[in-house]
Amino acid sequence: MDLQTTIPEPNRHKPYLHDLALRNSEGSRFLPFNEWQHISRARKFLQATSPAPRFPTPTTPSDALSLPAGTHQWKAVERLIAIPQARSVIHRLLLQNVPRKTTNNGGCCNTDETAAHLVGACAYSSSFRAQYMPKWTTLGKAIAPVIRHEVAKSLASLPQPSPPLPVILPAPLPLPSLAPDQWLVLPLLEWRAFAHPSIAKNSRTARDFCTLWQVASSYMINLQWLARNDRTYKNDQWSACRFEAAFITQMDKYGLALVSCSSQLFYMFKHIMLTPSAPSNPPHAQQAEDVSPSSRLPP
Repeated sequence: MDLQTTIPEPNRHKPYLHDLALRNSEGSRFLPFNEWQHISRARKFLQATSPAPRFPTPTTPSDALSLPAGTHQWKAVERLIAIPQARSVIHRLLLQNVPRKTTNNGGCCNTDETAAHLVGACAYSSSFRAQYMPKWTTLGKAIAPVIRHEVAKSLASLPQPSPPLPVILPAPLPLPSLAPDQWLVLPLLEWRAFAHPSIAKNSRTARDFCTLWQVASSYMINLQWLARNDRTYKNDQWSACRFEAAFITQMDKYGLALVSCSSQLFYMFKHIMLTPSAPSNPPHAQQAEDVSPSSRLPP
């Protein structure tokens, strides 16, 4: 059998295999199945055909959001605080190791379905993305006075004189809108205003905020991937209300568990991030039939 050109018969019933076959056919050669049991041959094949992947660094600079300094970018992916299935999806998206459609086989939005397009530019999930960053900006502005107070209190308790805390934070807060190429690495981007060493070291709220940011942003990207699979393989369209309901359900379960229930961040996050938006559809259209991530990832 010619593995490079022949499409297996089960692809009639599993369309994602067709996508994988198209993606794999871009390679120049394959290792026969019976050769993978030989460790030395498999290692030689992988070293010859799998160069180190290039990290998709955003081209749009930002004074408020940036990748961690002094850390290898792929190491930051390994250290990402995220729900397991979200971490797996983000890793695969960054490696471009996912089924995708092209303009030749029904591409998305009349363009090739790249990971960057799916997460940051696809019109299908734009309504959900439009709600996301404005809420985080609102939360950042609301929690900033609490963080400044904690830092000032911590510095005042030091025995040695310390420099006074500046009136403003060391960096501006992010804008409510982001560039398309920033969405793919969104969970890895640090809020420079809160991740600055002098702030993070002296404020537990700042550290908890950065943790919530990683967990929530990674799950938001995971939701876009789940919605993409439902639309592609089940012809099931997600509404903005369904996105929101799925996000609120999981963050109320996992996100709030990472924050002290007596902290102000707990109540602000719940009030700002986990409060449903004003309904624009009939009540029956707002219900999320199944927000569980199970069975939505193709094998």
